[in-house]
Amino acid sequence: QAKENTSEFEGNKIFKPYLLKKIFGQNDGLKKLKFSSDDGRAVEFKEIDLSKKEWYAQNTLFGTSEEQNFLKFIEEIIGEVKKRYHQVAILRNERFFFFFYIDKGRAIEPDFLMLLKEEGGKIKVYQIFIEPKGDQFKDAEGSYENSREGWKQTFLLSLEKDAQIEYQSEGSEFKFVSLPFYNENLKREFEKVFKEKLLR
Repeated sequence: QAKENTSEFEGNKIFKPYLLKKIFGQNDGLKKLKFSSDDGRAVEFKEIDLSKKEWYAQNTLFGTSEEQNFLKFIEEIIGEVKKRYHQVAILRNERFFFFFYIDKGRAIEPDFLMLLKEEGGKIKVYQIFIEPKGDQFKDAEGSYENSREGWKQTFLLSLEKDAQIEYQSEGSEFKFVSLPFYNENLKREFEKVFKEKLLR
């Protein structure tokens, strides 16, 4: 039986601005990670020297193969992205932040945050949450729509249309861009959406 004085929570679709240093700067931005020896994330990503990539905000990655593949995709396409945007930044979300999907009441922690800044007349800032997913999470049709992780993709795809951004600044504009899960075997589909939404 539920207690009568249990607090009630009401969700909304309002996103308020926070300084990055307040989110990612906790403990000087350092996170202590612990993995079992058989965890795929226990091996540091070495194929790209992330410490020398100005577009990657941290200096390394301990991540899944799909997360590594996503960064390799960015490395392949970064030249086109830089032609379009004045500033590019990707941050690995290692439990720095999470939010709740209202319809499900479950927390989601997107693996990456991508920020793009476009200047010329009005300054435009685009924020993209990116979630790489392995094949083991796919549904019977080889996609994610009906998989157990599908609700996360549904939520991320809804932000572009449904999120209410509480941001006011003269001469600048802020918006979400929604992308599907990144998967190496669905790379062409992801790249198509990425280019249509961000490189037109």
